[in-house]
Amino acid sequence: MNFLKDIFNFILPPHCGVCKKPLESGEKAVCDECFNSIWVIVSPFCKRCGRHTEKETVCNECIEHPHEFTIARALGKYEGVLRDLVHLFKYSRKISIGRKLGSKLGVILENDEFLSQADALVPVPLYHTKKRERGYNQSEILSYEISSHAGIPELNKVLYKIKPTKSQTELSIEERALNVKDAFRVNRTEQVSGKKLILVDDVFTTGATLDECARELYKAGASEVYAIVCARA
Repeated sequence: MNFLKDIFNFILPPHCGVCKKPLESGEKAVCDECFNSIWVIVSPFCKRCGRHTEKETVCNECIEHPHEFTIARALGKYEGVLRDLVHLFKYSRKISIGRKLGSKLGVILENDEFLSQADALVPVPLYHTKKRERGYNQSEILSYEISSHAGIPELNKVLYKIKPTKSQTELSIEERALNVKDAFRVNRTEQVSGKKLILVDDVFTTGATLDECARELYKAGASEVYAIVCARA
């Protein structure tokens, strides 16, 4: 099988999913040059939602629309190369990209004064039919890689999505909140009670999904709920 794969790659060498250049030996799905070109959000950023700001304070959006979670941190802005990578990972089954992004998030977690003190990671769940259709939950893959890198355990069977929801893409802030209202449940409260937890997801746009998940975790007794994502819209 590997022999046939080598022949196929020789005839039709794999290309980077972003820049379309042939991949070098050891590169998967995306070239190192593109991956390393991600513009990473560094200080100053909003103390609540993690978006890039001019001053390290709480942004106007968080003041106008307070979030349920305590803080959120993101690898970068949802644009350019990072947007392409998230799409390849989420919609084109490029799992290797998700693993690399997860490792990057693990570094952010280790170096954050709040996230590094958390007890466990909780991936944002997909509804069961959506997960079956896609073949995987991208948040679970990210969570696994973060856990492997940072040594923080996962709780990937405590939070469930109990009903299907529309795509959030074209919805307003108010519509997004209504769309995910009462869509999640915690079924193992003893694993959540008194714990500092980090929600893991791919993209943070308005925060409606993270807010609803955080609300349920707090109901189940979590002491703090944080969030970490690949991209901040």
